[in-house]
Amino acid sequence: MPPRHRKMFAVITVLLLLAGAGCSPDKPPQSAASASLYDTFEKIGDAIGCLSMSNAEAETTDIKENKYCALEKSAAPEGGTVTVYEYADKTHQDKSVRAGVIQEQSFLLLSETWSLSGDVRDLRRIKAQLGDGELRSAAPEKSTGPGTVAPGEEEESLDGYSAVPVQLGESVTLNGEKVQVGKIFCNTLPGENQQNQNKQFNSCRTSRLIDSYGDTTKATRGDEFFLVAFRWKNVSKGPIEATPFGTLITKDGTEYGLDTEQSTTLTSTARGNADIDMNGAINPGKSHRILLAYTIPKGTKVKAIHWGAEDYTDEPPAYALAVK
Repeated sequence: MPPRHRKMFAVITVLLLLAGAGCSPDKPPQSAASASLYDTFEKIGDAIGCLSMSNAEAETTDIKENKYCALEKSAAPEGGTVTVYEYADKTHQDKSVRAGVIQEQSFLLLSETWSLSGDVRDLRRIKAQLGDGELRSAAPEKSTGPGTVAPGEEEESLDGYSAVPVQLGESVTLNGEKVQVGKIFCNTLPGENQQNQNKQFNSCRTSRLIDSYGDTTKATRGDEFFLVAFRWKNVSKGPIEATPFGTLITKDGTEYGLDTEQSTTLTSTARGNADIDMNGAINPGKSHRILLAYTIPKGTKVKAIHWGAEDYTDEPPAYALAVK
């Protein structure tokens, strides 16, 4: 057979095999095991560990039926409930999920007609438990946006939980709070000289700080203060209190605790914060800057700041926001 004929024969053979297998580039294959496992509310409830299920009103016409599942185990401090959705077909599922993701909902697709929605930490735990499913959130699972893992990067493992990496420059929203790493004027900090006038940086390093009373705090020998700014905004429809930030994590995995006193002082005197009450609930639409201070060995390479849990003594952080 001439070479060009062999090549054409090979192409035709591949196309016939794909057609026979029912493959389509726009339709991921679904195993018979997955389809049979996730075809009733009862089977799904047993698989993901529902203590109970209750009926819920269908949110859109794309949803055939949906129920609330009270989880026996939850990875989210305020979580514990996921919604189980049934759709007529994959077209209705895709349309409904896309609309939900735009509204910053997270979904775990179990099959072409079934999905879960809830706190992304619970969905990630369920996915790991089942060893199956496709996670969809405000940033797709294979992207490098917030709530996802960049290629070649692993999640931060903390006491059996995972802190989701957030790339520098990306924002993340959790329970009505939107946070993002901001810029900081290092030359305006108490104790800093006047170099780099009007230039903003991702972070600052200094050996001393001066509080609002004029008292100087010096870093211990061999250490320095690492300072970073975050933009915080209430994007919910009610007043909420800001969730505190957690530890700083270095490139080698070492963690350092937040200097709460210095952070409070810096935040209260930061530009734009004069009229903000930091001690109570903050109304919808309001925003402010948060300045954080950590004491670390000089020259330490910093990787991320943890944020997202309500109590850092009992609960793991939800996100690891990249800084440099």
